Amino acid sequence: MAIFGRCLPFVFGALLAFQRADEATALYKVTDVEKTPSPQSDDGYGARLVVCRDFQVVSAPWRQESRFVYGSLVTYRGKANDLSSPLVIVNTQARLLGFRVASNCVDDGQGTQRLVSADGQGRVFTYMYAAGQSGQTWLSTDSGEGPLQNGPNFGTGLSMSGDYFMTGDPFGADGGQVRLYSMALGTPNRVSVQSSVERDFGTSIAYEVIDEKSNEDIALVGAPLGGNGFGAVVVVRRLLTGQPQVFFTITPPSAEKPINGGRFGQEVAMDLAAKLAVITAPAFELEGRVYVYDIDLGGRTPFVFKQTIALQVVNFALSVAIEDGIIVVGAGDEDVEGSDTAAYVYQLDQGGNWVLTDTLRPDDADPKTVNFGVSVGVDGGVIHVGRSVIEDINEGSVTVFECPPTPRPTPRPTPRPVPDPTPPPTSAPTSAPTSTPTPAPTSAPTSSPSLVESAAPSLTLSERPTVTASSAPSLRASARPSVA
Repeated sequence: MAIFGRCLPFVFGALLAFQRADEATALYKVTDVEKTPSPQSDDGYGARLVVCRDFQVVSAPWRQESRFVYGSLVTYRGKANDLSSPLVIVNTQARLLGFRVASNCVDDGQGTQRLVSADGQGRVFTYMYAAGQSGQTWLSTDSGEGPLQNGPNFGTGLSMSGDYFMTGDPFGADGGQVRLYSMALGTPNRVSVQSSVERDFGTSIAYEVIDEKSNEDIALVGAPLGGNGFGAVVVVRRLLTGQPQVFFTITPPSAEKPINGGRFGQEVAMDLAAKLAVITAPAFELEGRVYVYDIDLGGRTPFVFKQTIALQVVNFALSVAIEDGIIVVGAGDEDVEGSDTAAYVYQLDQGGNWVLTDTLRPDDADPKTVNFGVSVGVDGGVIHVGRSVIEDINEGSVTVFECPPTPRPTPRPTPRPVPDPTPPPTSAPTSAPTSTPTPAPTSAPTSSPSLVESAAPSLTLSERPTVTASSAPSLRASARPSVA
């Protein structure tokens, strides 16, 4: 099986998904650390991340200035490993703007790059990037009625792809809804509503457009208290411009249903290009778990369970991201200090198993580090890890990790043999020609060799044997020709 990842150890072992975090070889290196632009506010910078190859968004949901508290979104444009020159979206009407955030990751400068963010209080705001003579800015694209609203939990789940975004509205014990919106006309227009009786349906969403022309799409919708209390993920799919419908329901493997439920479906992520999906269960007894599924939309079982990834780390699987065969799992926690607050990188080995290949920690080596790994993102092999702090312990920050390219050995030139120079010809003749003529060949027949080594016959021209037609040569030894 091919190895998809970009940053790989030299030697792979067997199944290492349950190994301790400190057993992985460090491969990724810190290339940038961006702290909050407003450190005095303890704004929760780093609570959520959107990582695109040429565009990044960091949420700061608790920005505080004077007696006002509101959320903000800090955006960066450029390569994924560069967090310079931030452009901040501030909305004083949204106290927790950045509670959830999503983007279509388009960066063409033509106004098609869009952001969607929920404020955790039942409202969803939409923005469009514009570059003009007045400089770069983000414009609100909410309708004249203001942000989208539909109950206190509206926007709990949020995901965007192309011109569409989907929001979740979990109702608790009564199930929930997801709503699909289109931004093709500039402002959000509702396309459809899908309901489910699975408890807390809509808590998390991973949405992707499959075919823009036919509007075919698919969404994983988490219901962490559904599935008879063990959690469930409902697959919602829309085919050929039709209405979305429940396509499949994923529940935890039968052998992994703990008493406390585990909150299977708390976070979901999907990479259709790699045909992979990941589902977290951060409350699985004393450790979190991540479940990996192979996607086969044309098969009898569209989502095939592949492997469980687990570590005995507090809040393991609090966040998760997947891209290009790299799974990044965050384990941030405000109440835990030390080495367990980290991000863990998993990749496929040659045997087709997901193995822990790296453990990412902040570069400052602060023993009081908390919440590192509360959010994670990956694109183009570049990993972002958020550390969001809303108290005066540390500032919020985002650390960028990149895998240095493996140096290629410089090929040594193949030595060419130096040819020996051909000696110049001498003008002197090699040997003087002899004047003795070469004797002409004789016409005498060649005599048969003697059977006695010491008695080879010696023939002279004058003593050839005479053979007549009536006297055939005798075969007796005494009838040999005489030798003079």
